[in-house]
Amino acid sequence: MSADFAFIAVDGGGGALRVRSGQVGEANAGSLTERTYPGATLGEVSLGDYYCDALTDFISASAVKPDRVVLAVGVLPGLPQAREDLLKLIKAATGAKEVWLTSDSVGAHCASIKGNGIVIAVGTGVAALATGRNRTYVHELSGDSYLIGDEGGAYWQGKSGLNSALRFKDGRGGSEALLKAALTYYKTTPDYLADLATEVDRPVHTIAGFAPSVSKLAKDGDRHALAIIEKASEELALLATTALRICGDADFEAVITGGAILEDGLLFHKTSELITAAGIPVRVSERSNLDGVTDFAQWDNPGVYSPIVHLL
Repeated sequence: MSADFAFIAVDGGGGALRVRSGQVGEANAGSLTERTYPGATLGEVSLGDYYCDALTDFISASAVKPDRVVLAVGVLPGLPQAREDLLKLIKAATGAKEVWLTSDSVGAHCASIKGNGIVIAVGTGVAALATGRNRTYVHELSGDSYLIGDEGGAYWQGKSGLNSALRFKDGRGGSEALLKAALTYYKTTPDYLADLATEVDRPVHTIAGFAPSVSKLAKDGDRHALAIIEKASEELALLATTALRICGDADFEAVITGGAILEDGLLFHKTSELITAAGIPVRVSERSNLDGVTDFAQWDNPGVYSPIVHLL
């Protein structure tokens, strides 16, 4: 790639797909255009149509002619050939000379950590990525989808809260306060709650939206909600301590980011407390995932992230 080129950077997850274009080179520095599209979770869309439709719309609206397209996204095909096919579709749809495809954790990490450390991004799901051994080694953690992982993420919290609510409805324990909150959130009655929660449009996204109600009740002292937040914080802190054990150096740090773990919230407080107690400095990211993908899109090559980046 020449020293003067146009790029498109994409950051996406369950909440939104964010697309930004820019120009590399002294004559074009600082030129950025940005648009946001609806998010998607696993199984909701055809990935080829989803990403290509957003990119072609963006290119039409911004009149950019990209030399490179870099996607750091939370929803990726599950087979090597499918990822190769997706790269080809995106290249054909955008006319780009290069396409890079990787996890959204790369954008979060690139935005936040320049040396050794782990970034823990908490949104609908969880994505965590660590670098270590003098920034020569990269290790992915969590990000295993809402079906089998993403412990501590907003969907996991919301699902746990709804489970407690439904257990109370049945008489199997659970929380009356969480049931009341769930009925208010879904605007329904106890007998219809489970069916409605699973049949609404984008149920995963909607269940994740119940997480703030769980946090509020935990802060208010509901023991069932508090147990959910405490378990979430333990799962998130475990990512940091595991990464330190596997690839940590003396200057290893943890950075927390994401819309589902606000700095003034109970989950952040408890998670950072556990990470600090393990001897790992912790801070919040001051930059967005899209900022990280924007930086990454201007690198000469994927660098330390090469083992987890697919190129065409």
